[in-house]
Amino acid sequence: MIENLIPYESGTGKKLGDYVMRYTQVVEEMTSMGIAVIGIDFPGHGESEGKRGNVGRMSDLHTVIDEARGVLGEIVDPIDSQVGALAHSAGGMILFDYLTHYPGKLEFAWVNACLVNPLHRRSPNVTRGAKLASVLAPSRTISTNVVPSMGKVGEPDQHPPPEEGRGHDRVSLRFGIELIKSQQRIAQFRNNLNRDFRLLMTHGVKDEVCPVNCAREFYSSLPIRKKEFREFPEHLHQLLHDPAVMEFGKDWLRRVMG
Repeated sequence: MIENLIPYESGTGKKLGDYVMRYTQVVEEMTSMGIAVIGIDFPGHGESEGKRGNVGRMSDLHTVIDEARGVLGEIVDPIDSQVGALAHSAGGMILFDYLTHYPGKLEFAWVNACLVNPLHRRSPNVTRGAKLASVLAPSRTISTNVVPSMGKVGEPDQHPPPEEGRGHDRVSLRFGIELIKSQQRIAQFRNNLNRDFRLLMTHGVKDEVCPVNCAREFYSSLPIRKKEFREFPEHLHQLLHDPAVMEFGKDWLRRVMG
């Protein structure tokens, strides 16, 4: 049996990651286990076209995920395979939004440093202004207020630096509002989630971008029976290039693969 993994990245932050080609080492680890991998750069990220940070509507991202699943179906036998996802940061929120809409389309997921509260570190006044501005200028982008030091794991930084024109620290007003709406939808419809879905969430205790306490509370609220939450005490927002984190995730995948 070949297991399939769809990694998609949608975190934002200058020099922190945000596109698939910065995760080639992670992909190599997956393929060495016999996993077929399809990587997604959402609009406005990495190799994809569009204004940096202007992702679009959540429904458009659902379509992109479905298209990736279709490509996987052409690579491997869908009858003898499982399809899962590896998501980081805002990609985690996008994934859970997708799963509440389509609970049977994926069978497992590893979610790293999941964004749970998109309003973290934003003042109420800024949020109210953004809602109005998103109607008038939806593609306008604002800073995420994320800086490189929030993602490092020790020295030197193990995460590859971004290539010119690919990394950024922007998010469009429309997508910011989409994330807020997504948070509300997930809370309202989380009972739609497949109870037998297999989920691993990994998180750095020192993560300032997506606080671990928010992730813990969110994890506890999920009506999924086969779930696991692992904290890494000394880690910040970027975990996937740390060997200890990768080995833990690979061990979990082996159990999922049976």
